[in-house]
Amino acid sequence: MSGDDRFPAGKDRLDAQQLAAYERIQARRGAVPVPYLSLLARPDLAEAFEQFSALAWQGRLTTDVQEAIYLVTARAYRCAHQWRNHEKKALAAGVGADTVAAIRAGRFDALGGATPELARCIRFAAELHAHDSVPDEVFDAAAVQADPAWMSELVGFCALAASIAVLLNVRERAPANLS
Repeated sequence: MSGDDRFPAGKDRLDAQQLAAYERIQARRGAVPVPYLSLLARPDLAEAFEQFSALAWQGRLTTDVQEAIYLVTARAYRCAHQWRNHEKKALAAGVGADTVAAIRAGRFDALGGATPELARCIRFAAELHAHDSVPDEVFDAAAVQADPAWMSELVGFCALAASIAVLLNVRERAPANLS
């Protein structure tokens, strides 16, 4: 059973409410991202998730931080789709190839040319996903020169990336070897 068998994929398989949500998301984004297809059986949930995603992407986190968080999350959840979708974006956003390679290998203490802020955010996401918590020293390092709203954005973005990895893994069901 493929992801398309588990959840409606084409517009022709959606009921009227699902189709309306699909079209609203498509109008806002230009296309309906694959993870959203798993939520369309609950159109209100799919649209709420879209709103959460839009807010998270419009915050103060830099694009390199956002894309690196997606890679850390893809590795933690072994989500091949998420890795494929964000590796080139991370490189284009300024995450160095050596940093991408370190994330792929799970070497979060050897982040090469990453800026200090990027390295702190990568370590924060890695700890959160690996241990389901963040030790005080990692939290404090990420919070240096940041206000509580910025930290909320960091935590929220990690939650968004994890949610997307879960939605994608339910569709693909074949964990990737990202190490």
